[in-house]
This record gives sequence, structure tokens and C-alpha cells, in this order.
Amino acid sequence: MKFLGRDVKIEIDGIDLKDWPDFCDAYISEARYTDTGEELTDSELEQLEDSLADQMNELVHEELVSR
Repeated sequence: MKFLGRDVKIEIDGIDLKDWPDFCDAYISEARYTDTGEELTDSELEQLEDSLADQMNELVHEELVSR
């Protein structure tokens, strides 16, 4: 996934299967730039979550499939 022109790996927490199909409690718990391994700052994490708000449900489904 791209953020600010760089590849980012994200981790999603708060997935509650009882909340299917909305998963409204899910959130990005951690994100790192893949080129340096550096964690996103709190501000960058907020920006990332805001930019992915429309895609969050899809990301949760992808996370569930990859488990």
C-alpha cells in the first residue's frame, strides 16, 4: 500500500467477527515504511487512517483472509 509516495505495511486490530460485515471497531494499530522499517508517527497514522476510511472494510476482509 502507498502512503505519501512510499510503500507502507499496516497492521489492523479491533476486528470483531460479531461485527460482520461492518467491522466498525477495526483500526490501523501500526504502520511502517517498508523501505526503512520506520514506524509512522501518530500524525502520519491519523492521516493514513483518514485516507483509507472508505477502504477500511476491504482491508479488514483482506486481513481475515490472510490469517
